[in-house]
Amino acid sequence: MKNRNTMYSIMVLWDFSEKMMDNGGKNMSRLVSLYETEQILLAIGDVWQRAVHEHVPKKSWHLVSKPTFALNDDMNVLGRWTGGMRRLMEIKTQLVLEHPWYAVVDVVLHETAHQLVELFAPYCDEPPHGDRFKWFCSLLGANPTASGDYPPLDMQIFTEDESESSSPIALRIRKLMALSKSSNENEAKMALMKARELMAKHGMGYMERPEISKNTENFVTITAGKPFERMSLEYYYLANILKDFYNVNVIWVSVPTSFNPLTWGRVLEISGTPLDVRIASYTYDFLINYVAMAWENLPFSLKQTGGVRRRRDFSIGVYSAFHEALAAQNQRPEMKALVKVEHPELDAYYAKRYPRIRNIRSNATKVDQDVLEAGEKIGRKLRVPRGIENNGNGRKMLE
Repeated sequence: MKNRNTMYSIMVLWDFSEKMMDNGGKNMSRLVSLYETEQILLAIGDVWQRAVHEHVPKKSWHLVSKPTFALNDDMNVLGRWTGGMRRLMEIKTQLVLEHPWYAVVDVVLHETAHQLVELFAPYCDEPPHGDRFKWFCSLLGANPTASGDYPPLDMQIFTEDESESSSPIALRIRKLMALSKSSNENEAKMALMKARELMAKHGMGYMERPEISKNTENFVTITAGKPFERMSLEYYYLANILKDFYNVNVIWVSVPTSFNPLTWGRVLEISGTPLDVRIASYTYDFLINYVAMAWENLPFSLKQTGGVRRRRDFSIGVYSAFHEALAAQNQRPEMKALVKVEHPELDAYYAKRYPRIRNIRSNATKVDQDVLEAGEKIGRKLRVPRGIENNGNGRKMLE
């Protein structure tokens, strides 16, 4: 089966290569090799196959024929489904080369919904993005608006929104999130805490937004940080911080780390509203960097033996203490609106995206108590500030 899929992709690539040569051989031929293109298409095919196998009943799998996948430089949209005898799914080349993998997945799921509408509702008299299409998007956990002038998902989440300029609070939160990427440890941690506090105080949390609680289309899914080749225990502690305090659902997923050859790694995927996943993503980056800096400043006597295990135990200590600090922050009156009790609509969105999820328990792991306590001591320095005034020099989200 694997060999047949590989040969299939090569046939697609050959047709696409000839098309590019007809267009002067520009862009694609110099950006990525034929071999790398094949690997990209295999990865896209893997996204499609997982979506179909997880969301279409098994008895109907044989009805859903695998499309021909192709990259296309010349489209003015991110993705395109052409049905009938062609059964072609095209993805814009620049989307794959210039944006995170989750942005590619977002578009592939959208185009897969178009394929399922054509297959299971062929006589449906509706516009291309009508109610039936939206139903299949909901089934796949896909975004029904991912077409036309729709920007890549990462640009939606992390690019400043000019429409928010009329809201001083939204603008201040945006500036605080920019400060959370500061190399200044004190400035970064205070900005993150204050952003949460402002969201609660001004009713910008999940529970205070009724338009979100009634519409799962307002939820998005992105990934945080860089993929890992090997998972270590401390990252599960970090993931729980985001799930427990940042109004998001999380899961570890596989993503491509290279297309020459195609290799896969594990990365944390987070789902929630655009504002919630943005703050959760910045928090993830901050804590990863904070632990790295704190470990470097640790006395040599605590680092000299044990290597990777000692750093793991130290990280667990930091994350555990930060978890305690956030729990304490939630007890303050102004934070009550942000305390997570139930998120039925987010849970429903998550359950549709991952209908076959399983929880796996692991055995207890021995830790080095000395470095664990050292990490907890440093983690407790992440005190919750009573307030912070922005100096007006907010940076852009992406630098």
